[in-house]
Amino acid sequence: MTDFKQDHPHGFIVTMDEMSLYLQATTQRVWYPVGQRPIVRVSPQRDCQHWYGALCLESGQEVALSVPGLDSQTTLHF
Repeated sequence: MTDFKQDHPHGFIVTMDEMSLYLQATTQRVWYPVGQRPIVRVSPQRDCQHWYGALCLESGQEVALSVPGLDSQTTLHF
């Protein structure tokens, strides 16, 4: 990192990653008042969200972008 900053004093170093968050409901035991059953709404399909994120190592500034899918074109766009 120091070599880069010496060669490019106005440059900055960014680290990036991507992730998929799968939304899958799980049920468990809970306390509830007698005679009042809790209602659990669950989608039958497995929804997911895809994200790209970046962090500037020098300033700590971060960026996150929700995208419809993870592919090479979306990576280039980000």
